[in-house]
Amino acid sequence: MVGFGKKHDWCIYTAGSEESLICELCKVHPTSYEDLQAHLRGHAHLVMVERSEVAKRSVYIRGFSNVPSAKDDLYGVMSQFGGVVSVAVVSSDSAVYALVEFATVDSALSALRHSPPLSLHGHTLTIKPRILKTDKIPKRAVLQHRKKRLDVAGGAGVMESVGEEGGKKEMAKKSKTQKRKERDEMVGGIRLNEQAAAALSAAHSIELQLETLASHCRLGNTTAEDQLTLAWQLQAKFHRLLPSCVVVPFGAPFSGHGTVSSDCDLSLLSDPSPLDLSLFIGPAYLPSHLHSVWDRLQTTRPMPAVEGESQQAGEVGMKEILAVLLADPSYSAVWALPSARVPIIQFMSGQLHCDLSLNNRLGPANTRLLGAYMNFDPRMAVLVPCVRLWVRGWGLGRRLLNNYAMSLMLIHCLQHTTPPVLPCLQEPGVWPRNMAWIGSRGLSVEKSISLGGWDCSFTDPRSLLPSSNTATPARLLLHIFKYFSEEFSFSEHMVAIHTTSPL
Repeated sequence: MVGFGKKHDWCIYTAGSEESLICELCKVHPTSYEDLQAHLRGHAHLVMVERSEVAKRSVYIRGFSNVPSAKDDLYGVMSQFGGVVSVAVVSSDSAVYALVEFATVDSALSALRHSPPLSLHGHTLTIKPRILKTDKIPKRAVLQHRKKRLDVAGGAGVMESVGEEGGKKEMAKKSKTQKRKERDEMVGGIRLNEQAAAALSAAHSIELQLETLASHCRLGNTTAEDQLTLAWQLQAKFHRLLPSCVVVPFGAPFSGHGTVSSDCDLSLLSDPSPLDLSLFIGPAYLPSHLHSVWDRLQTTRPMPAVEGESQQAGEVGMKEILAVLLADPSYSAVWALPSARVPIIQFMSGQLHCDLSLNNRLGPANTRLLGAYMNFDPRMAVLVPCVRLWVRGWGLGRRLLNNYAMSLMLIHCLQHTTPPVLPCLQEPGVWPRNMAWIGSRGLSVEKSISLGGWDCSFTDPRSLLPSSNTATPARLLLHIFKYFSEEFSFSEHMVAIHTTSPL
């Protein structure tokens, strides 16, 4: 077993080189992490979580006489250990027993540990922990839980109820018109709000429609601010283990092309070098529209210990980091993937899905490079969200074509238009230089930056003149589809952005 879920609700078993997932609570085996996340959010699993909590603060009692006053008598006897929520006496042909639920787990533990044994009606009581049954949950319990969640959310949508006779569900079904309207407002699996749907319907050209879709899917400053705040909160927690550490957010939100479905990628640098701090810490690492967010949050940023002042930290690895996250109730669905190509810890912070890696410098370095490309031409702000929407709508995301691979394909294609929309920042010799910028700033090419044996230096895009290609985003979108369907040979060439020569 190499990974644990929050409160051990699920875990990862390893047999040889293969991993298998299991939800210990429900005894189900999801086939992928996506299925596991769906199961953990499902009503059946949440019912089992609630029942598990009830079982922890309940006890099983037998050995008493089934007299009319048995329930009240048990209530009086068990009240000495704490508040009693309910007493249920169950009588069958083979046995008589009771289930007593306390208000707290400590009360249940006190009843189990009590010595000498309690007696009632002249009989010695046998008190045992209540065992949670892991067989199939009755559909009625799932419907009740679903109705309760709908009530909490305001009761919008489908309302369900359970009748007293036979436990049948009654659903107020939506009209065909309402279903058709909701289906029309779904684009690529993303539901448009009323304002965006109205703007899309009113758009009189394909250009306006693309801009509407892109603006709806684009990640706002508020979400990026939340991710940056989370990185600094984690950094403050990890300072107890690693006084000099920094937590660097990276990925789509911080390269300037994040969408509403973007995850939060974080890298914990346990002992950052001066090069790390210069590359990944500060407003220069962020896209321009996030500079104001950095300035606003700067006062809340935890500062790492200065060199010479930090205590010597012991060897800290994934297990110690995992323990910190598991101990904090504000994080849920915590699990480790130590055998992945880049070992990570995945967890949920509220509704935000997070991936935390340890000493991963290439991730933030790639974010710098992609950010330079994404912010070079304003048309990228329209093309990236729309292509992602298309990928998601056709079910090609994550396993077949993740966001990083899609970004590389998009950049590669726009480097091969006539004239090119994007330069090759790692091979900039053929692109006209912005001499005014070079004259005021000095050198335009970074000094050699080596991270893990990889050359991560590239030309500052501000030292290059804008593209002379004047095609609209719609024309470029058509070119992207045509390029990869008719011109590019996946069997003979590779998608590469560090050179314009075919590979």
